Amino acid sequence: HYYTPSFPYGNTPWMEQMAAEREGFYVYPHTYSCWTQTVPVLERALTEKSQYNDKEFFESASLLDVAKKIGYHTYWFSNQGRYGQFDSAITMVAKTADVAEWTDDSYTFTTKFDETLLPYLTRIDPHENNFIVLHLMGSHIYYNNRYPDEWAKFAAEDGESAMTSAPSYANSILYTDYILSQIFSYAEKNLNLRAMVYFSDHGEDLVISHNPDVFNFHMVRIPMFVYMSPACQAAEPAVAAALRGHESQYFTNDMIYDTVAGILHAQSNHYDATQDFSSSAYRFTRDNLTTMLGQHALTE
Repeated sequence: HYYTPSFPYGNTPWMEQMAAEREGFYVYPHTYSCWTQTVPVLERALTEKSQYNDKEFFESASLLDVAKKIGYHTYWFSNQGRYGQFDSAITMVAKTADVAEWTDDSYTFTTKFDETLLPYLTRIDPHENNFIVLHLMGSHIYYNNRYPDEWAKFAAEDGESAMTSAPSYANSILYTDYILSQIFSYAEKNLNLRAMVYFSDHGEDLVISHNPDVFNFHMVRIPMFVYMSPACQAAEPAVAAALRGHESQYFTNDMIYDTVAGILHAQSNHYDATQDFSSSAYRFTRDNLTTMLGQHALTE
């Protein structure tokens, strides 16, 4: 609802409250993914490789590499599959973490609700410098499989399929909003939360899902927010100023790597400031951004 006010379901209460009340919580309404499917996106979001350079995935530094290099203890906790043909590239990155765990480690992956990830946070030592990746299942089709029954606030109309209806999708977003609130509050109370970045891998067209063969822009419009704690803002005032100043700017999620590297203050020869949304050197606008790996301009 925060992103699409015409959507008749109030399903982002936590994010709306945080955006309104919490200093340092920046929500970006003009964010797009670089493709409509998870693996091609995360190959780029998690590494140097992007639509705007010619780097190869296998030769690129990843966010986990960067975080480890500057002394963070790294964690990857995933509620998505580990072994599927669609997951192998992501798994390669994930397994470089100091601790990498999946809620279901079997070859016959069965979906669990995203709240299954929350207990993993209790294993993290708050006395370390920690870099934590949580890979949610989110609102991936079929929507009614993504939330417990008690989160079915919005009911499908007669004749609508609960698997693919807008009310079920709205419920899945409402549930994700709750999960994010739980991650945030636990990390703030127990893990000295300094910064939190959230983004979706891709979007969804509620009629035709996210098949690249029938592309439209609903499939690549995504939510994204960045939170910086007061201590983090005080330590990195230029980063906070850039993130605040970019709230109405356009961005694609294949540049998450450089943006997080910037927030971590981890500039190196594997970093491009012009792709860093947290830098005043960020060079992209709606006019020069693309999606679908360069096949479509955002100006469309």
